[in-house]
Amino acid sequence: NAWRGALIYLCGLVSASDEVRRLLSRRVLLPSGLTTACVIVSPRTNQISQIIEGLDASSDCCIDECDDWGDLVILPGGIDPHVHVSEPGQTFEGFASASVAALVGGTTTFLDMPLNSVPASTSMPALVEKWKAMAAAFNGDGDGGGDGDNQALLAVDVGLIGGAVPGNSAHLPKLATDGGVLAFKSFMLPSQSEDFPGSDLPDLKATYRVLADSFGASSPPLMLHAELPPERFQFDPFGEYDGDAQKYADYERRRPPSWEVEAIHRMTKVVLGQAVVREQEDLRPSGSSELLAEAQPALQAVSGPGSGLPPVHFVHLSSPEAVDAVGEMRETLAKRLAPGVNVTVTGETCTHYLLFASEEIGDGQTLLKCAPPIRNSTSRLELVRHLLHGNALGKSSRENDSSHAPQAVKKDVAVPGGKGETGVLTMVTSDHSPAELWRRAS
Repeated sequence: NAWRGALIYLCGLVSASDEVRRLLSRRVLLPSGLTTACVIVSPRTNQISQIIEGLDASSDCCIDECDDWGDLVILPGGIDPHVHVSEPGQTFEGFASASVAALVGGTTTFLDMPLNSVPASTSMPALVEKWKAMAAAFNGDGDGGGDGDNQALLAVDVGLIGGAVPGNSAHLPKLATDGGVLAFKSFMLPSQSEDFPGSDLPDLKATYRVLADSFGASSPPLMLHAELPPERFQFDPFGEYDGDAQKYADYERRRPPSWEVEAIHRMTKVVLGQAVVREQEDLRPSGSSELLAEAQPALQAVSGPGSGLPPVHFVHLSSPEAVDAVGEMRETLAKRLAPGVNVTVTGETCTHYLLFASEEIGDGQTLLKCAPPIRNSTSRLELVRHLLHGNALGKSSRENDSSHAPQAVKKDVAVPGGKGETGVLTMVTSDHSPAELWRRAS
């Protein structure tokens, strides 16, 4: 039923009209697999209203009525929850060109991150500017991010994510209720945007408490960039690079998986601090050294609506160690939260972590710059296995540009990075064999 109700675009060929559209293909992707079918699209909603399997071009209902797509595949559009659009205020890429790139790559819905625009989407006035940029793209008069495509329309569905940064927790409820943001994003270390500072433990506690008090379990998810350097390590994304700026191995070494694990453990403390806990039980799941040793959970009823807590979502997990830490967090919360108090904890990985390996990246390949870094081939296979085993990992492009202080390559030798939706598709079809990778993992 969800599939039949999915909005389809087919690269703009299905548009609002007064006529029912019948799309025939010998390869329509249904839950049962690829099959011959006719997809019927309602003219009123532009949504799929019916799918009739087993039809071909000679069927009575298809003659002179169907658009015959032959062997071209008709399938549900992708949903990408992690895209960075640089509009308004910057000129790398706007909503018009980003949405066309998404559509070419098979994505029909994406969520826009709050930090690459100027101003960042951390208050209602800033969010209004973001909405204006989206409206301009939809009406065909946006700046297109300086791409010269200002006649293009917004080509896909877009949702917005609000920013949760130090000092703006009072703005969060209104961003959700009035601004319509679908989630909030925080960095657990300095970001690569001076307008979007990272949040330390007190900041995260303030953010999470406001969401719990305002929305409880129905809160928009708190999405976290989960990297946390050791306290003795002064991480400065704008500082001097302490390594060979041409070599990916030096960049990967600079941001190890342990940073992800520590950040997830720290967020467990934040959630427990907002909930009723069982003091008598061990606070640490087996195998997680000194996890939550400093936690001082508040022994009081949850103050927000209902008995649940805001969902927590960890974005772009790069390593199996990070995925395991998310599992440990779930186990800890299941043990420690009082009966009836629930919280949803999820994570996502990204296409580039599933397709590439750090030892295969040549010197100066800034196209593959990302944070956290791409890991080695062993980690890659383990991530694929996590997906195959259903370990609550989603998959996003984490589509981004390379204009924000590439950590692995000096600026004077950097080259522009490709957009995630189309860049990964191109690299997959030209240089890699995902089918072979997945066969090995399974």
